[in-house]
Amino acid sequence: MVEVDTYPCFAYGWYGCFVYTVILDEAIVRLNPDIFWLGGREVSLKLATRTLEFIDFVKPSMASCSGT
Repeated sequence: MVEVDTYPCFAYGWYGCFVYTVILDEAIVRLNPDIFWLGGREVSLKLATRTLEFIDFVKPSMASCSGT
């Protein structure tokens, strides 16, 4: 990861750095155990991630999105 204009840069392409906004639901932070799964549509392509490690690395915005 490279810092570009104070925003984390996660990927480079033909047009330079791609900056993604990541929003993490506050309910995920309260999970016990503190693990959640990342992945796309395919069931067999998931990544278990510790919540605090994800927050430290990605620095997401926190919001109450799920209504819980």
